[in-house]
Amino acid sequence: MDEGQSSSTSSPSSHCVKVNILQKSYFYPALVNLSKLSLPCALLFSILYSLPSGAFPQFLPLVKSTYKVKNNGTIDTKKCGVCHADPGGGGELNPYGSDIKTFLKAARTRTLSTEILHSMDEKDSDGDGFADIDEFKADTLPGDATSHPSKKPTMAAREVKAEGELSPFDVKTALLARSAQHPVIVHFPIALFMVSLLLDFIGTWRKNETLRTTAHINLILAAFGALLAVISGLIAWQLLYHGAELKGNLRLHLILGIVTSGLLFALWSIRSRLMKRPTSVITRTYFVLGLIAFILIALTGHLGGILSGVVQPLE
Repeated sequence: MDEGQSSSTSSPSSHCVKVNILQKSYFYPALVNLSKLSLPCALLFSILYSLPSGAFPQFLPLVKSTYKVKNNGTIDTKKCGVCHADPGGGGELNPYGSDIKTFLKAARTRTLSTEILHSMDEKDSDGDGFADIDEFKADTLPGDATSHPSKKPTMAAREVKAEGELSPFDVKTALLARSAQHPVIVHFPIALFMVSLLLDFIGTWRKNETLRTTAHINLILAAFGALLAVISGLIAWQLLYHGAELKGNLRLHLILGIVTSGLLFALWSIRSRLMKRPTSVITRTYFVLGLIAFILIALTGHLGGILSGVVQPLE
C-alpha cells in the first residue's frame, strides 16, 4: 500500500521532469537553430530582391496623364504593355520602353517626367512611320509596329529591335550599380534587428541565456549593417541622384536612416552592459527603445519605397 502511494505521488513529479526534458531536448535547441538561420535568410531575401524587376510603377500613370489617354482605349487597356513586351510588365522592353530607358539615362535620372516624355514626341520608337506623339493622339501603341494610325505614315518606316532584359547574373552591373546596392544592403540590418528583438523577448520570457546571447550577436551585426546601409545610401545619392538637393522625402529618408543607425548602436551599448551582469535580464527600457527603433526602421523603409517608386498612391 505504501509502495503504491509512493508510486502514485511520484508520478506527477516524473511527468514534469519528462516535460522539462522534452522542452530542453526539442524546443530550445530548435529555436536556437532557427535563430542561427537569420543571417542566411536575410542574405537569400536580399539576393532575390536584387534581381532586376519590371518598370517603375509611376511610369504608366504619368504617361497616361501626360498624353490624356482615353479611358478603356487601346493604350489604357494595354497597361504595362505600353513599355513592355509582356502586358503584365517586367521582362523584355518593347522599342518605346527602350527609348524611355535611353532618354532617362541621357538625362542622368531614374525619375520619369513630363518633360522627358515630350522630348520623345517626334521619335518613331517602333519604326512604323509614325511619330510617338501621333500614336498617342490616335490611341495606338508607340512600341508596337502593328498598331498605328490609319492615316499615311509621316516618316519612313524602319525595323526596330527590342532591348532585352538585364541578366541577373551580370556581375559587372551588380558590382558597379549606381544604387551602390543600397536596396540590397538595407535588408540585412532590418532582418537581423527584428530577429534580435524577437530572440531577446523569448529568451527573457523563457530565461534562456543561449537565446539572449544569440540576440546580442544579431544586434551587433544589425548595427554595423545599418551603418553600411547609410554609407551605401550616401553613395547612391551621389551616383543615382547626382547629389540632388536634400529636400522632401529624400532628406527625411536620410535623417531617419542616420537616427535609426545611431539608435541601434545605442541599443548595442545598453545590451553589452546588460551582458556583464550575472544574469543578462533585458530591461523594460531596452524593449521600449527597441520598439521605437522598429517603428523608425518601418518609416525609413516606407520612405525608401516611395523614392524607388515601389510605393505609389492608389488611383
